[in-house]
Amino acid sequence: MVRVAFIGDHQVKSLKQMLDLSAGPRTDQQTIHVDPFSGTSKVWREYIERADILVVQSADPSFELELDELNQMAPRHFVPRVAADFLWPFGGQAHLRNFTASPVPGGVFTTELGDAYLNRLLVHGANVEQIVQSYSNLDITTVIDLDLYVRLFVQQQERLDPDGHFDIAGLVLRHFRSEPLFRSPTQPGTRIIRHLAEILFTRMGIGSERLKKIWDCPGKTSSGVQLPIHPHIVRHFNIQWVQKNHIYTFIQNQRVSFKEYVRRYVTYNSGTDLEEGLY
Repeated sequence: MVRVAFIGDHQVKSLKQMLDLSAGPRTDQQTIHVDPFSGTSKVWREYIERADILVVQSADPSFELELDELNQMAPRHFVPRVAADFLWPFGGQAHLRNFTASPVPGGVFTTELGDAYLNRLLVHGANVEQIVQSYSNLDITTVIDLDLYVRLFVQQQERLDPDGHFDIAGLVLRHFRSEPLFRSPTQPGTRIIRHLAEILFTRMGIGSERLKKIWDCPGKTSSGVQLPIHPHIVRHFNIQWVQKNHIYTFIQNQRVSFKEYVRRYVTYNSGTDLEEGLY
């Protein structure tokens, strides 16, 4: 029995699922996913201690888990966490009205789907349609340096992958204009997850037949939600796959444009019938 512990967020969980699917019903492989960002349990720590192989996510900021003190004998394979903040520079902040009692766990507009700029507009208060129009027409380069965000993205990926085995920055810079590589800031799509899997599993010594099964796997990430990209960012970077009035798949397969996303954000009141009806 070969025990593999995958330690990291939902991206690493996707890699675990791909490895599991490739193994088939009969296997001497046992895997577990440990999300150290949500806390660790005694059971998880015991499994890490017993694991034959550790797959560890390189993240920034790093998670609080004393890995250096756990299972020092098992080989470790590091995989970088990927985040495209330059496409959603106001992300990372949940909606001001996300309540714990929400019908949708965590509320609809979590840190992954929230918008700090819109939160500031909500604090100041304004007419809904005025906010929709002003934010949709905002020249973001008057507020932040988008090209600097790209350089920071490259620097972060190089820091998380110092040996350059994965070259995520190069992959993203080559393709983000022509295809949707991300669904939201930390939700990479199929191309990136399969790229991570190919490099990781090859380094783990997985044979060619097993790799072929992995490539036949769906390679889905943990969410089908697409966070709309601000129209000015689309124009600034010349993102070709986003059309004028582009329609995105949102919560519960709702279809929304960027303006409709903003409108729902502004009128959103977590824990009310509005949330249940719209989402």
